[in-house]
Parts: sequence; C-alpha cells; structure tokens
Amino acid sequence: MCSPNINIFRDPRWGRGHETYGEDPYLTSRMAISFVKGLQGDKKYRKCGATLKHYAVHSGPERGRREFDAIVDSDTLYDTYLRAFANTIKEANPASVMTAYNAVNAVPCTCSKRLVDDILRKEFGFAGYVMSDYGSTTSIYEGHEYTANYEEACKVALEAGLDLDLGHCFDYLESAYEKGYISSDCIRTACIRGLTSRIALGEFDQTEYDSIPYDVIDCKEHRQLNLEMARESVVLLKNNGILPLSPDAKVAVIGPNADDISTLYANYNGNMSRYTTILRGMQDENENTLYTMGCPHYLDRDEDWDEQMEDEAECVARHSDIIVMVMGLNPSMEGEETKDEGAMADGSTWGDKGDRVMIDLPPRQVALYHRLRAIGKPIVFVNVSGSAVNLTDMKDSADAILQCFYPGALGGQAVSEIIYGKVNPSAKLPVTFYKSIDDLPAFSDYGMKGRTYRYFEGEVVYPFGYGISYTTYKYSDLRYDDSTLTVKISNVGDMDGMEVVQVYSIEKDKKTLIDFQKVLVKSGQSIEVTLNYDKNATLTSVGGGIGGEMNTEYLYINK
Repeated sequence: MCSPNINIFRDPRWGRGHETYGEDPYLTSRMAISFVKGLQGDKKYRKCGATLKHYAVHSGPERGRREFDAIVDSDTLYDTYLRAFANTIKEANPASVMTAYNAVNAVPCTCSKRLVDDILRKEFGFAGYVMSDYGSTTSIYEGHEYTANYEEACKVALEAGLDLDLGHCFDYLESAYEKGYISSDCIRTACIRGLTSRIALGEFDQTEYDSIPYDVIDCKEHRQLNLEMARESVVLLKNNGILPLSPDAKVAVIGPNADDISTLYANYNGNMSRYTTILRGMQDENENTLYTMGCPHYLDRDEDWDEQMEDEAECVARHSDIIVMVMGLNPSMEGEETKDEGAMADGSTWGDKGDRVMIDLPPRQVALYHRLRAIGKPIVFVNVSGSAVNLTDMKDSADAILQCFYPGALGGQAVSEIIYGKVNPSAKLPVTFYKSIDDLPAFSDYGMKGRTYRYFEGEVVYPFGYGISYTTYKYSDLRYDDSTLTVKISNVGDMDGMEVVQVYSIEKDKKTLIDFQKVLVKSGQSIEVTLNYDKNATLTSVGGGIGGEMNTEYLYINK
C-alpha cells in the first residue's frame, strides 16, 4: 500500500499537502507510527505492507517535479525532512519506502546512494524494500538527464539500493545486464528484498487474514470510527458565543462547499457507500434550513459569473436568522500534478499543476462574504480546505469560524453536530495559517527559514496547534523531573470535552513540539497528565494551544 505520505507540509501552496500530517516532524512521526502499526498489524504475518513516501525532501512544486532539484543543508535535511522517516522506521518497521521524483542536491532521489544506502539503510536501519514513485526511475534519464540512457538509469538506481521500479524503466534491466551495466548480484539483492516482503505478507502460507469476511468492509463499527475521526478533526477557530446554534434557529446554509461530495473524500479515495455533506448534516439537525450555492468555487472567465446566484444568496440570508457560509477549496483546486488551472475573471491565476499560486480565498467567495456580512445577520464561516487559506477577513468580522479539512464520508454529520453542540470541538491546527504568500520565501526554496511555526517570525492569522472549545480548561500544579512533567488540567466550563495538551521547547525563539496527549476532561473535573519534555531547553511551555504567545493559557518552565 503506497501510504502514508509523511512529507513535511512546509508551504501552503503545495497541492498535496492535505495528504500529509502537517508541518511538524514530531507530529508527523507520531501519526505515521500509529498508522503503520495499524496497517501492518502485530501478528506473525502482516495484514498489509505500509510504504513511507516520498523519500525525501519533497513538498512541491508539482510542476517540473521530475526534474526539480531541492537544495538543502545537512542540518535541515535531518532535522526537518528525514526525522519522521527515521522515527517511523525505528518504531514501526514499515515494509517499504518510496523514493521521490525530485533530486536532492543535484542527485535524483531514486538513485541517491547517500539517501538510500548510506542514510536509509545504514543509518536508519531500514530492512525492507525501496520502490520508486511512478516513473521516477525513468525520470533519472528523461527528466533529470542524470544518465545517458535507460540502461544507465537502471544501473545507478539498483546500485543506490532501489529494489522495485514502479513504472517502465526496469523494462531495460535485461539490456542493462547484457551490456555489463549491472551484475547479477545487484539484481539478486533487489529480488531477495522483494520476496522477503511477500513472505512477510504470508503470500506463500495460510494466514489468519485469509478468512476475514467481506462484510467487515464498511461495517457499522468502521463507519462509527470514521465519524469519530471526523468529529475530532474539525477545528473551532473563533466563537463569539453564537455557537452552538439553537435547534429552533432559522438557518441559511450558503456556499459552494455545502453540498460538494468531493470535499469529503479529497484524493486517492475509495467509493463511499453512504455519505453526508455539510448541507445534509445541517438539514438532518434542523428542518428549518434553507440553502443556496451562492457562488462557484472560482471563475475561469467573466461570463461564468452569475449575479443571480449572489442575489438569491442574499434573499435566502435575509429570510433566515443565522447564516452558515460553507466556503473554501475543493480537491480540483489543490492536488497532485494533474492539470493547468486557468486565469480567473480578475486576471489572476488560481493554481499551477495542482499547486496554488495564492493562499487567499477566490475573489467571488470573498465578495459574497462581504455582501452577506453587510446584511447584519450573524455569520458562522465554515472553511473547507485541505490546506491553509488566508482567513483574515473572517477572523475580523465573522461571529464564528470552523476549519474543516477534507473530513471523510460522514464529515458533514460531524460538522453539523459541532455547530449544534452535540459534539464539543477538540482539534488543533496541524499547520500555520498565514496572511499572505508575500510573508513566505520562494516556493522552490527548501530552506526552513521563515517557514512553519518553528521558523516563521511574522504575524499569522492562526498559529500551529491552535484550536478552541465550547468549554474552558485551566492548567495548574506543574511538576517536572529530568525527563517528564506532570500538569493538572481542569474543565471549568459547562461541557465535557477533549483537550490536546502540548509541550514545546523554546530555544532562541525557535519553538518545537516535544510531546502531546489528547485527554477527556469532564465538566467540573480535573485530571493529571504526564508528558515528556526537553530538560536541556532554555524554556519549556505546556498548554492547550489556545494562545499564540506567552500568556495565562500556558505554563512555563524557566531554566
């Protein structure tokens, strides 16, 4: 299975960022380790073989990725781009690793002896097989022009440690052998690694997985897990008290993402036997719900603009008590290298081969927001996107904001349950929400200065780790020894909730996540949580990600 994608989401413009676990190497490690262990199981034979991808230093741009060269220094390579690979290999023993299309420091990843043999195998102790991304072996010759022909591409890839070519370059393997490019020992080593993985899967034996009945697919228990995951993924960013909504309120649901099925499954998806869009979820919770699309996601041409859609949206809004705007992106606007997005009506360009060239919402969505804002009715703004967008306008003037990443088949039910207070939001942002791409380095720059919460020095809209709740948590009684700390979390609000306790080290203004736990704290109760911390750090902060700077929402250990 070609998953998980554990690349670091270093820049919000990258179209495939929503496939990842965010911008932090430690968070990515924790999620990847759990994913791989769950996928492969803990029995004699593996349920499935997990593949860590894309190795390495890969997070856009999508255009030209088959010839792109990511320049990165050694410290950044290990501290940012390789840390999740090292941690996951050590703790979860994944079956395989997939190489990236790009080159690193002038050598294509698929034939990089330093990356594959020296670091991956010898330093990290990886014992599985290494596979190429689709066509990345061919790209050694065609894209990077690193070799003179396909046979030589086979040679340098195999000698670097590649075992499986996902593509067609190894069609030239026999020719490469006959011409003396590669030895039989080199081919034999790759075959042994591939067969070893097949043996680990039990392909040649009877295993406990052979008798799993088909009816466990899409069963009630799995759908419930899907729903729970969606509930815990929605981030409440702002709330002036408008949420939760009263079930008696007359609500207008407006926006292109309200009933867009594609925003549930994103990409690399299976088919959903049943699903709930946000609109359907809202209608299930409250029959007194009106709907209109209001505007498309974006406009390719001036003639695409239908003013009647906006007029209808205003009419629906005026006949309601509260406006729930469901806006943002969809998978056609961000994703893997697939297409060229056209120019928008204002002359700007939305995207480039799956990446985005801006992080603002499309102009017509912003225009509709301000038109409905002028009516004077409360607005709950639900942003649906796989990556961060600029929510400055909404932060300043909306009554509440929910960030809904592509949430899965039952995501609409989860969002509506949160809006009506059946579920207390508990998620935190895995990425930074910036104000402008003008605040970021060039997209093609793989240095980390000015990127992610660890190195960005400017003002953000919402920081990494941020997320609020319908209840209030207080931190107290901090105790620590050489390696762990214990803190008491009290729920002083009126609603049970789950809090994500976060521990950061702070060195010369560089903030780094060390540990976190998600815990249930019932209303009126307190619990103690023990976490790891960095005893060598100058300063350590412990909190729930509610405040961006040093404030009462964090406790600090000074050295």
